[in-house]
Parts: sequence; structure tokens; C-alpha cells
Amino acid sequence: MNERGAILPSIMVFVFLLVVVLLGSVQIYRNQMYQLLATTEMYEAKSMLSFTEREILDRSKELKMLQTGTITFNNGKVYINKTDSMHYQLEAVTTNQFSLVKQIAVPTIKNGTVQDENEKGIAVP
Repeated sequence: MNERGAILPSIMVFVFLLVVVLLGSVQIYRNQMYQLLATTEMYEAKSMLSFTEREILDRSKELKMLQTGTITFNNGKVYINKTDSMHYQLEAVTTNQFSLVKQIAVPTIKNGTVQDENEKGIAVP
């Protein structure tokens, strides 16, 4: 057997395995970056929903109820829809088109007491 030609298959197998390992590493890196970006978008959407929920609850205490609306943030928008007298549906959409929906219940204030879904009165200071 010719020794000069025997080294070529060994080198080809080594290069093939090296390429497979490198491509696998790149794919793992890409998946991790995608997951990091998705997690960042989710936290931004949750933050916008929290701020909007706090705004709606503050307005309900001042008896300034709203039906629908949009709140614009630096990272996206939150769309507000009133589903019934005490419930709102909030949909946060980030600038990268990530969307998150949340349902909230707002207590109503009648005669100085907070009326929730179970109609139990709690005195408001």
C-alpha cells in the first residue's frame, strides 16, 4: 500500500468531524441568542402590562374609568379593551412584534366601599 495516499482519507475524516463540531457549536450559540432575545421581549412586555395595570387601577380609584385606549411606551404599545364592567383585556405589543395578553379585574367603588367580583364591601380610607 502506498503511504502517501493513505493520509488523505484520515485528513478528510478529521476535517469532516471538525466541521460538524463547529457547525454544532454555532447552532447552539444561535439558539441561545434567540432565547435571550425572546426572554428580553417577554420582560419588556410584562413591564408595560404592569405599568398599564397600575394606571388603570389608579384611574379606577379616581372614578375615571376608560373603555378602550392605547398607551405608547418606548419599547411598544399596550392596547386596552374593556370586556365588561369590571374586567379589562390588555395586549402588549413590542417593537419587534412580540405580543402578550393579560386579563385584569378592577374593583368598582360604590358609596365609599370597594365592590369586587364577590360583592363584598371593603371600606376605602
